[in-house]
Amino acid sequence: MNIQKSNDPVNYIEFERQGWGSHIEGYDNTFGAVTWQTVEATLDAAGVGEGSRLLDISCGPGMLSAAAVKRKATAAA
Repeated sequence: MNIQKSNDPVNYIEFERQGWGSHIEGYDNTFGAVTWQTVEATLDAAGVGEGSRLLDISCGPGMLSAAAVKRKATAAA
């Protein structure tokens, strides 16, 4: 397997965007349905609400970030 390595954050971010962009539909059709079921409970457990700040690591399509923003939190992915 060829593993991508980079010390250039700009190139890495573009690599990630291209990868998710080409696979997001498949993710949503499989894991997405299950993952969406956990979003509100996860944000509730973390006490995320208006004024909260959230760092969504390994965020995939950004489900937690999007839901946090709807709660008027600030999210970074």
